[in-house]
Amino acid sequence: MTSKTATAQAVKWALFATSGLNLISPAWAADTGADQLERIEVTGSRIKRVDMETTSPVTVITSADIQMSGQTSVEDVLNTVSANSFGSWKAKSGYGAGYSATNNVDLRGLGATLVLLDGRRLPSTGGSGGTEQDVSAIPLAIVDRIEILRDGASAIYGSDAVAGVVNIITKKQVDGVNLAYQVSSPKIKGGLEKKYEFSAGATGDKGSVVFVAQHSDQNEVTDADVSGYDNGVSSYSPVALAESRDGSQSYYASELCTQVPNTVERSGYCGYAYSNVTWLYGSSTKDSALTNVSYELSDNVLFKGQVFAGKTTTWTRYAPTPVSTNDIVMAADNPLNPLYGEEALVSLRTGTLGNRDTKYSSTNFQYVGALEGTLDLGNGIDWNLGYQHNDQAETTHNYNLIKDSVIQDAIDDGRLDLFNVQQQSYEDWLAGVNGIFQEANHTGIWEADQKRDIFDGSLSSELFSSGDVSLNAMVGTEFETLDFWQKSDPESALVAISGGSGGDDVDASRDRNSYFSEFVLALPYRVEIDAAIRYDKYDLSGIVDGANTSSSFSGTSPKLGILWRPTDDLLLRANWGKAFRAPAMTELYASSSISFDSALDPVYCTSGVSDDYCASSQQHKTYYASNQDLQPEESEQVTAGFVWNITQDLAWETTYWNIDYKNKIESLDIETILSEEASNGGSSRVVRGADGKIASITTSYVNLSQFKLDGLDMSLNYLMATGLGDFKFNLDASWIHKYEKAADAEGDAIDYAGEIEYPDLRGNLGVQWSQGDYAAGLTFNYIGKQTDTLYGGYYLTQDHYVNTNLTFAYSTAWNGKLTLGVANLFDVSPEVEVSGAYRNVNDALYDVQGRTLQLRYEQSF
Repeated sequence: MTSKTATAQAVKWALFATSGLNLISPAWAADTGADQLERIEVTGSRIKRVDMETTSPVTVITSADIQMSGQTSVEDVLNTVSANSFGSWKAKSGYGAGYSATNNVDLRGLGATLVLLDGRRLPSTGGSGGTEQDVSAIPLAIVDRIEILRDGASAIYGSDAVAGVVNIITKKQVDGVNLAYQVSSPKIKGGLEKKYEFSAGATGDKGSVVFVAQHSDQNEVTDADVSGYDNGVSSYSPVALAESRDGSQSYYASELCTQVPNTVERSGYCGYAYSNVTWLYGSSTKDSALTNVSYELSDNVLFKGQVFAGKTTTWTRYAPTPVSTNDIVMAADNPLNPLYGEEALVSLRTGTLGNRDTKYSSTNFQYVGALEGTLDLGNGIDWNLGYQHNDQAETTHNYNLIKDSVIQDAIDDGRLDLFNVQQQSYEDWLAGVNGIFQEANHTGIWEADQKRDIFDGSLSSELFSSGDVSLNAMVGTEFETLDFWQKSDPESALVAISGGSGGDDVDASRDRNSYFSEFVLALPYRVEIDAAIRYDKYDLSGIVDGANTSSSFSGTSPKLGILWRPTDDLLLRANWGKAFRAPAMTELYASSSISFDSALDPVYCTSGVSDDYCASSQQHKTYYASNQDLQPEESEQVTAGFVWNITQDLAWETTYWNIDYKNKIESLDIETILSEEASNGGSSRVVRGADGKIASITTSYVNLSQFKLDGLDMSLNYLMATGLGDFKFNLDASWIHKYEKAADAEGDAIDYAGEIEYPDLRGNLGVQWSQGDYAAGLTFNYIGKQTDTLYGGYYLTQDHYVNTNLTFAYSTAWNGKLTLGVANLFDVSPEVEVSGAYRNVNDALYDVQGRTLQLRYEQSF
């Protein structure tokens, strides 16, 4: 028997790959030369089949492709995928609940992207409460290939697969020992990354074992060293500002502004240049190990086992604490009040105490055991039974936070002379102020823990076969239990601390029962119909404000697809499906929390207003709340397209997709709230002060009344053999025609496609050459032009962006391989936005570290 795995089937077109998605190989381009093929399970279907192509579009990225791409991590590879329309969250300083150290994937900008490891769910991050998964926890060393299903697959995988599926397939076969060292050095100061890899394995007559380990160290990147991130100034300063409540009077000690480090004189106040001390990306150390075991217990029974363990430690740095969670007030008759006779609101930052350093630690442990085999009944029945256990723990320590009450008490009893009314020397004033700050010093602690157990089983068989007609069927079930809690230290949870997020505590559990079935009907004239249906029932319970509460949700997700091959070279396909997603535990049960989110204020900052307040980096006090009245999401999806092998070496694939959401669950970002406030003439979520500036914003999880999007994916691949070597060309693109959403039933839907942060076109062009022991790759990652009009008529443009990577590889005669690369070859920087992107540049889409030199050497024994 000739066996052909999914990787082998993708080999021919994988050669087209040159960088991440630039190197992607459509699964439909498989070689079909074998006389007899083993049935395999492919991403997007639970029924084993000979042909890797199904009714759903699947993209394959192999480890060889990735090495030639200029991408050095799983998150970087996924972020170049053109279907990852608006980029994905990238870990950065200044965020709590683990977001300073985790990276996710967000296909189509929908959020609900399921990430699998060898077909099984990755644990979610604590801060997301089950809605997001940290792809940076998966080391590139263990990856054999990545399969991306660019279609909703809730009927196959469950409610999390609304936007698609990313299936990370790990290495199953390694013979001998392999050692590797890799270093990446960006142009900017900092960001140096080193990786050490070890893999070993053996294959015998009855099974195989593989062990892979990776250790990585990466240095921090400071804001000051990144173009566009080096000009941040805040009105919260170590040189305090006193303002009357109506804004008619203000005072700051201007003489201190020339003495306190990192302060700058501004009109009406002394600003703090926070980007002189903050880090954009933290320093990190990651260790991970994977073991895969496969062993034939008998001729008809196979055992598969997997153990994965990972540990991450990340340090981030943010500016000294602004005392802003609670209003700091100086009484009108306080002798140290520079506005004596009128109550003053005080803005200050505890600069002398030191920066807010955050240590994030996480451990992740997973083991899987599965049995699969065949029963000699009828046409044969394939069966499998599996068990999966995840245990993930996260801890964050936030240093140099401030207890607001200590500051307020010190002001009230006259011990804290913020404005140096007593005319002390700078040294004496500094010592007195710093003494109080030391009393108020607080270390915030956030912890999260989740334990997940999944039991699953399925049966599949060919029920009928006669001539051109056959019917294959599968039935299965899953039972999941998930215990999850996250909590802040008591004082942070009471929102009594400045400098941290506080609150957002969850203590909840969830049970899920799922039942699913799939049928594949082959008909004459090479027509295939694929039908699937899945029922999910969720029972959730949690503690809210000290009281127990519970919720139950259930839903059915159907899917129907058709595939037709009118000729040997042409394939037509279409899919229709519905999806259901129950609210996550944090969305339902989290306690209220506070954050300071950045956005431009489009109401106050109309055309002609010149104010440091009018910047996209301006932070606003933002209250976050859960919502126990949330309803499940419901969506309907349609895809249709074709695959055309124009010649033996030229292939073209196009897919149209359309997604319509009802009750889409989202936490409203403050930019959306402010945009709708400006459009609708007001918002109950925004509180403004007497001066017209934002005092606070309240946001929560809501069921959006409308969320509709559609677009086109296209891929063109060409292989050319010449006397100078083999050339491979790949062009792929994803275009969004419409991306509409509205925050409530009263507001008008807004089409964001093509606006800043929402590019309507992403594409990749790759060229690869190989001859003998030498290979080279050149890739271009394209992000389309974006435009926006701020209220007041101010027109913004983010120009077209092209990032270029160049890679060379040489295979030695002693089983070694040397790879040299340059990422962002032409050192292209994105334009600085004045929209709402954090620190003015959207690093979810754009590279901000500049030209990066890469070296990798691996040796096999």
